Amino acid sequence: MNFHAKLYRRGVLQLTGPDSRQFLQGQTTCDVNQLEERDALPGAYCTPQGRLVCDFRLIALNDTDCLLSMQRDICDNSATVFGKYIVFSKARVYNASEDWEVFAAWGDTVAEALAEEFGQAGPLWTQVDEAGHRFECHCPAQQAGTLRQRLRQCTEEAGEAAWQLEEILAGLGHVEAETAGMFIPQMLNYQATGHISFSKGCYTGQEVVARLHYRGKVKRPMYLASAEAPAPAAATALFKPGSEQSVGNVVNAVTTEDGCRLLVVCASAAAAGQVLLGTPGGAVLNFLPLPYALPE
Repeated sequence: MNFHAKLYRRGVLQLTGPDSRQFLQGQTTCDVNQLEERDALPGAYCTPQGRLVCDFRLIALNDTDCLLSMQRDICDNSATVFGKYIVFSKARVYNASEDWEVFAAWGDTVAEALAEEFGQAGPLWTQVDEAGHRFECHCPAQQAGTLRQRLRQCTEEAGEAAWQLEEILAGLGHVEAETAGMFIPQMLNYQATGHISFSKGCYTGQEVVARLHYRGKVKRPMYLASAEAPAPAAATALFKPGSEQSVGNVVNAVTTEDGCRLLVVCASAAAAGQVLLGTPGGAVLNFLPLPYALPE
């Protein structure tokens, strides 16, 4: 069965101007030169210290305009940080979340369903997985009502939490307001999910990210887990039994019928044993296999 959902928690930054792509190439972790029109490219933006300001899906509208799709609650801050540097380029960036609405569609045959309903000249659908089972659509706000009606013709409507679960099970961690500035890219496994290019050249934070890649080891990677508890907030601390010292933090979480599924950054040594959620007496995390392998 195929599903769709409106993503209320998703926001959009828009960049416009002839230097937009050149600016992003020099600021973000992804190789913007690989972007083809109407394709989505995962990436991230770091501080000079290598800490994540935001992650995003980069979508080309044309040669001079593109969208950065990210969590809505970090759009304003991300636009402000980008804005400090874009003043030297022939481009501008702004929070365009009110101008665009974001939908997701997923399922084993969703690619065929979308193609049949919308054809090649349809809305801005972007494939976000290799198998072609998961898509996002960034739709001008004034067209959202029509889009939603057409989606109901070819897919079943689901809540946003169902899409959040899809993202979590895919091992895709997203920066939220509570975790902005907390993690470096490899702590969210971005070296395995296509967010980082190690051959593109310099970008903000590149020295820290590259040093860890070539000379270090990630001591706190991201894990997929479940717990018999409601979904905790992002940045919620993790503990070992009997210890008040945190061994990690929640990245993203969603409530499910049997508790919650979550992505957590956790010390590898601690993850080999029992890890508790929220307090030293909290719910026990059950670590689950990720759908991808991490580089040694």
